[in-house]
Amino acid sequence: MNHLKSHKVGVSRCRNSSSQPPGYRGWPVSTVRHMSIQRGSVLVIAGPPAAGKTTIAARIAATAEVPTVHVPTDALHTWIKAGFVLPFLPEGVHQNAVIQNVMLNVARAYAEGGYDVILDGVLGPWAVDGLRDGAADAGLSLSYIIVRPSLPVLLARAQAREGRHLREIEPIVGLDRAFGAIDESVLTVLDTSDLSIDDSAHSVMKAWRDGSLQLTSGDGNREA
Repeated sequence: MNHLKSHKVGVSRCRNSSSQPPGYRGWPVSTVRHMSIQRGSVLVIAGPPAAGKTTIAARIAATAEVPTVHVPTDALHTWIKAGFVLPFLPEGVHQNAVIQNVMLNVARAYAEGGYDVILDGVLGPWAVDGLRDGAADAGLSLSYIIVRPSLPVLLARAQAREGRHLREIEPIVGLDRAFGAIDESVLTVLDTSDLSIDDSAHSVMKAWRDGSLQLTSGDGNREA
């Protein structure tokens, strides 16, 4: 069964102190800027709540053959302690734009340091244009994939989750429906209903590495 469907930051030099190793003088930012480092690439794993995005992203990052960072972008929402707006509400447009800017800046900093970056979150088709434009402006190679199991599987996974995760049926169904309103000739969707985490991670990693998920090339160009 084919589950994959195409569709000036200042860093001061540290002084010797009891908390630093003897002779440690820090690493001047000028040294970092002039090192020959191959810029990393960025992958966005998107999907509705309970789709398995974070688990898949963590598995890929943990088994990567190159330095890789996993950034669960849900944390960028929970860091807002006053004035938080649910991201799927119309009132959340400004907040979502701010968070997206933070996300891209974090990804850019890691990528410029030579790390591949995996971002996961409820970053649906409505966010693609902003992600693509921001990545192109930053000179980032950006890839994007949606992981989306069937609705019954999604709801079952949501109900089995613990902690502060979203488990209410109505918003999950609404967000899942929003992810269904895409052009599958442009974006790639992976149906994970019958896939294990390892198989899902392998499928995503393979598609990322062969370039089929790429939205921007890293040279400022947007892919078709």
